[in-house]
Amino acid sequence: MQNGLVKDDLLADAFGWSRTIGAVSILGAGREADGAVRIGGLGMTYLGEFDAPPSVRVADAVARMTEAGIPAEAAPDIRSVLWSKACNAVGIFGVTVLTRLPGPSLWGNPDLVRAFRALIRETDAVARAHGVAVGDYVGFPIKRYLQMTASEHVEYASGLVPGGRSGPIAPGAYPSMAQDLFAGRAMEVEEVFGDVVIRAERAGVDVPRVALVCDLLRGLNAQV
Repeated sequence: MQNGLVKDDLLADAFGWSRTIGAVSILGAGREADGAVRIGGLGMTYLGEFDAPPSVRVADAVARMTEAGIPAEAAPDIRSVLWSKACNAVGIFGVTVLTRLPGPSLWGNPDLVRAFRALIRETDAVARAHGVAVGDYVGFPIKRYLQMTASEHVEYASGLVPGGRSGPIAPGAYPSMAQDLFAGRAMEVEEVFGDVVIRAERAGVDVPRVALVCDLLRGLNAQV
């Protein structure tokens, strides 16, 4: 369940699309100083076939995850979920890594919300160029975001901050890419941002903001 879209292409190249299931998760967690992993939120995990309706194997995997206490659903259109998560990842990772601020700080800052919007709009344009319509999913209602005006989105986002604009930082509040940065690990820059830029170029879609953020993150990655 690596972030980004290219993972599915790599798996399909190795095993074939018929043996590849799409998977997306919004489960949030953070690593403690002693190495323990603290769950910040279970979110939702989506599984689905790429070129067929939900199958028995998908239903079985969903049932097993649910039994283990991990919320899961079978997605009838996994490509929509994947691209919607990609929009969210580009926006969240781009803003939080470059500002080194946790997610709650993003939602409480109108300037950062507008930056997030700009990044998801460009990524959505790439999705549409590839024939995929984004949707609303637990933790990343991208379609709803895109239908809002900037002022509506800023107002909506302010209500997402735990305890108000100065709420506490919950475990896992820093997205995974920011956690990698702080830990001195290589970030998924090419898998998330570089891949979107490549797909945009192939489709003839301009993504200047995503490309700029990609270059900046590459610069940070080079220091790891």
